Amino acid sequence: MSERDDFSEATKKIIASRAGYLCSFLGCGQLTLGPSNESSTSISKNGMACHINAASPGRGSRRYNFEMSIEERTHANNGIWMCYDHGKLIDDDESRFTTDILLKWKEIAEQTAKIMQERKCTYEDAISIYNFSNLITDKISFNNLGHETEIIGNTLKDCCTEISWGKKSENITRDYLIELARNAFIHGSATEIELEILEDKIILIDNGNEFNPKKLLESKKIRGGFIAAETFQNNDCNLVTTYKRDYNKNIYSISKIRKAEDVESLTPCNLRITYDDFRKGTLDFSIFEHCNEIFVILPNFLTPSDIGLIINLRDELLKLEKQINIVYYDISEHLVKWIIDENPYWRIIKI
Repeated sequence: MSERDDFSEATKKIIASRAGYLCSFLGCGQLTLGPSNESSTSISKNGMACHINAASPGRGSRRYNFEMSIEERTHANNGIWMCYDHGKLIDDDESRFTTDILLKWKEIAEQTAKIMQERKCTYEDAISIYNFSNLITDKISFNNLGHETEIIGNTLKDCCTEISWGKKSENITRDYLIELARNAFIHGSATEIELEILEDKIILIDNGNEFNPKKLLESKKIRGGFIAAETFQNNDCNLVTTYKRDYNKNIYSISKIRKAEDVESLTPCNLRITYDDFRKGTLDFSIFEHCNEIFVILPNFLTPSDIGLIINLRDELLKLEKQINIVYYDISEHLVKWIIDENPYWRIIKI
C-alpha cells in the first residue's frame, strides 16, 4: 500500500484545467496537451500534477507538512501543474523551490490562464498584463564562490523579480548583487553571504570587511564591479540602493521606488517637503548629518514660479555635501528639465 497521499484523477484534471494545461513553472508556459500521431483519437500529454506540500514524509521531503490532513494534502489547492521536465526539477530540488514560491507560481499561472482566456492573448502578453507587484519572500545563504551567478540569478527569477520589477530591473539588480558578492569573498575576506527577498526589497548581507559600494564607482577602472555599479547608479528603472555597516556586517538593500512611501520605508535619510515647509522655513537638515545620501520628496504640482523655492532648497542641500536624490510625482516636464539642467549631480526619480 502506498504511503503517498496522491491526487485522484479528477483532482489532477482540476489542477491542469485551472492552469489552462500550461506549465506553471515561472516563464515556461508550455502547452502540455495535444493530439498524438498514434491514432485519430489519441492524446499526447506531457504534464503532471505536482504536490506543493509533499505527498509523503521521508528523506528529501522538505516540503512535507505534518500538520496537513490527508484531505488537505490531496486537495487541488495543494497541486501545481507542470510539464514533465519542470515537474521533476521542482521535486528534485525542494530547497530551491519552497512552498511559498510554488503557491505564488500557482496563483500566477491560474491568473495568467484567465487573462489568456478573457483577452484572447498569448502567454507572454498575459504575463506582462498580470499585475504582480510584490516579490515572493525567500532567504538563502552561501559560503564561497563558484555558483554565485546561478544562486543569485535563480533566486531573483524564482521570486518574481522580472514580473514585479521588469526584466531590465531584474538584470541590473542581478549583475550588481553578483559583483557585490564576488567583491565580498575575493577582497573582503567574507565567509558567508545571505540573500533575503522581501516583498518590497532585496537585501544582501556579508560578514566581510567594511565596504561601501560607492568605492566601486570611485575606482574608475573598467572592470565588472565598476560597470555594474555605474549601470545601477544611472538606471532609469527607479532602482535605489542603501548601505550600512551593522554588527560587523555589510548590509546592502535594493528597492524599486513606485511611491513616496517606498522611499520612507527604505531609509530614514528622506525628507518629504510641503509648501508650508518651504514658506515657513521649517525644514530641518541637521538630521542628515550621518547620511551618505538624501532622498528629497518634492510636493506635487510645482510651477515655474516655485523656482525660487527650489533654489533655496538647493543652497541648503549643497551645504551638506551629500548625494541628493530628488523624488517627484506630478511636476511639469519643462520644470523637471530645468531642475536637471541646473543640478546635474542630482539624481531625479519619477514615481
